[in-house]
Amino acid sequence: MDPKERRSSPRQPIKLAAQLDVGSGDNLPCQIADFCAEGLFVRYSGETSRKLDQVLSRGAEELVVRFRSPDGRKRHELHVNIRRRIEGAMGVSFTRSNPEAVSAMLEQCGANRHQDRASLRAPSDKVQFVLHQSAKAVIQYIEPLMDACLVQMTTALRDAAQKAGNDQQANEYMDASGQLQARQRVIWHQMARSWNRH
Repeated sequence: MDPKERRSSPRQPIKLAAQLDVGSGDNLPCQIADFCAEGLFVRYSGETSRKLDQVLSRGAEELVVRFRSPDGRKRHELHVNIRRRIEGAMGVSFTRSNPEAVSAMLEQCGANRHQDRASLRAPSDKVQFVLHQSAKAVIQYIEPLMDACLVQMTTALRDAAQKAGNDQQANEYMDASGQLQARQRVIWHQMARSWNRH
């Protein structure tokens, strides 16, 4: 990030549930982790990250971050541009002024002084070790179940092709069955890698 683009006002930590409107009709869940007068730092899941990649590959520039007031009555919108991205998070700058939304975030910070700032930091080595071991145990338990599931899905798609009402539908079922059979390991590895990241 260019030092000239660094925020000139202090960052205010916050843990605020929000949504990213990426202009494709999808609202992706996220969390505003901190904010200042110039922009936000937003965290999100691996699934949101993948969907965001797809949208950005189509050339989307401006995004909208939405959040609600604590009582749920008022919805605020912040129009933003991405300044930098890291895994699971991004820094964005405002493209339009919205003092009311910034004030709403400041009020929530004031109402939630008990929020632990340290909770926004990366987990300790011990916590990361426990999370990694837990993910490993889950993966070892689920892998044989997923193998059986993928085989059953392939068989079910072939059976559906046999019972299809027309040739086009039968061909689509057979194509899906072939794709699934050919990519079983890839599908499983992507799922396992996703669990390992969280």
